[in-house]
Amino acid sequence: MIFVTVGTDHHQFPRLLRAVDDIAGTGEVGDEFVVQYGMNNYVPRHCEAHDFLPFDSMKTYIDRARIVVTHGSSTALLALAADKSPIIVPRLKRLNEIIDDHQWQFAQCVKDIAPVLVVDDIRELDTTIQNYDELARERRARFGATGQEGSDTAVQMLHATIRRWFP
Repeated sequence: MIFVTVGTDHHQFPRLLRAVDDIAGTGEVGDEFVVQYGMNNYVPRHCEAHDFLPFDSMKTYIDRARIVVTHGSSTALLALAADKSPIIVPRLKRLNEIIDDHQWQFAQCVKDIAPVLVVDDIRELDTTIQNYDELARERRARFGATGQEGSDTAVQMLHATIRRWFP
């Protein structure tokens, strides 16, 4: 199962939702898709879709998922703690998906310290999902620690980075 979450932000994120829906619609991946679409007007048609999920349900989906796709947020850290290498697709300011590029900045920072996959160009999402096992294996080999230890390490490194940005 592939779990996709766009969080609870009021900003629309149809770019990710449409791409996931298109990928699910082809049936080529072979996994079912479960999508938490938040406050978006676009509701995926080829996926099990939920506007919002209680935290416990979201955590259960993350734990059960083969792949977790998320916007640039702490959900990536939850996926790391569940021993996953999440795919992060950040909202982008230049596409009017958010007021600033903090999700992109978060993704860039995390990819330097943890086994995450970052998709900046939505046209690469399908290929990233298709090649996920190999890409995730490569990232894990590079970074070593996974599970809660890897998540804790990523959080500590993020805090250090943020302290450098905002002394």
